[in-house]
Amino acid sequence: MNEFAIDVETTISNKGDPFDTRNKFVLGGYGNNSDYDTFTHINHASISTRIKKAKLIIGFHIKFDIHWLRNIGCIIPIRTPIWDCQLAEFILSNQKNHYPSLEESCARRGLGHKIDTIKLNYWDKGIDTDAVPIEELKTYLAQDVNLTYNLYLVQKQEFEKPENKDKYILFRMQCYDLLVLEEMEYNGYKYDTEASEKEADRLDEECAALDRAILSEFVDVPINLASPTHISCMLYGGTIEDEISLPIGVYKTGERVGLVKYKKFPKLYELPQLIAPYVVQN
Repeated sequence: MNEFAIDVETTISNKGDPFDTRNKFVLGGYGNNSDYDTFTHINHASISTRIKKAKLIIGFHIKFDIHWLRNIGCIIPIRTPIWDCQLAEFILSNQKNHYPSLEESCARRGLGHKIDTIKLNYWDKGIDTDAVPIEELKTYLAQDVNLTYNLYLVQKQEFEKPENKDKYILFRMQCYDLLVLEEMEYNGYKYDTEASEKEADRLDEECAALDRAILSEFVDVPINLASPTHISCMLYGGTIEDEISLPIGVYKTGERVGLVKYKKFPKLYELPQLIAPYVVQN
C-alpha cells in the first residue's frame, strides 16, 4: 500500500484542535480500494511503517491529520508527497470555493455520502468521540477514508485535463508547502508580547503622522481618509460633497424662541487631479 488515504478521529473540544490539551487521539484509519486498517495512539506501528514507505499520502484537510499523527509519534518526512483533497477542490474551483467539505465534494460527483449518525447521535448531543462505541466509530472512519481515496482518484483525472495543467502545477507546489507550514505550526515560535505592543504603538503614531501630513495638503477640505471616494478625489481629482449649517433667522415660537435657526446646505469642494489614473494595456 504505497498510496493511501488517511483520516483520524479525535475528541472535539475547539473543533478537535491538535494543540488544545483537552483533546486526545481516539482512532485513525488508512487505506485504498484494496486494503484498509485502523490504529490507535498506542498501537501505531503499522501506520508508521506505511508512512516510511509511502509514495503518496492522501487526506482531506490533511494538515490536521498530520498534526495529530505527530502527537502520537508518527512523523511524515518533509519530502513525502501528499495530496490534500480539500486544497485540490479549492484550486479546481479557480480558488472560489475556499472551504469545501468532504461531503459536498463527494456528493457533487456521485461518490457517496458521509455517515451522519456519529454527528447526530453523539456530537450534536454533547457526547465526545471517545464515548462513541468503537465499532460505530470504525464504520464511520472507514467510510471517510473510502470517500477521500475515491475523491482523490476523480480529482487526479480532472487535473489531467489540458485546461487544468497549470492548476496541477500550482496544486502540487502548495501540497509541499503544506508540509512546511505544518512543521512551522507544530514547532511554533516564541512571541514577545511587550515588544509587539511597543511596535504597534510606534506604527500607530507613524500612521497618525502620515494622516496629518496628507490632510495638511487639503486645508479646510473635510477629507475622510477612510473613504475610497475621497481618496479617489484626492488623487485623480473630483468633487467632495459636504454640508454646512447657515443661519436663516430666529425661532419665533416654541421652546427655542429667540434662538438662531440654522439650515443645512450642500457645499462642494473641487479637487484638482494630482496623478493620472493607471490604464491597463491590453
